[in-house]
Amino acid sequence: MPWKVDDVRTLRMELVKLLESKEISVAELARRFSVSRKTVYKWASRASQSEDLVDRSRRPRGSPAASAS
Repeated sequence: MPWKVDDVRTLRMELVKLLESKEISVAELARRFSVSRKTVYKWASRASQSEDLVDRSRRPRGSPAASAS
């Protein structure tokens, strides 16, 4: 039996759709998708702002302690 592999964006969109349907609580969605409640709210916020739901870079934009060269 092959493993079920889903795209991250697809799973996050499914989570947002379930949240918008208001049939399932945020806590239940967090348990179902194995994420924190804070993450559920973050993805919902990104979806409402029509941003993409893919992972973002964690690289800092600048480093104040970096050398000049």
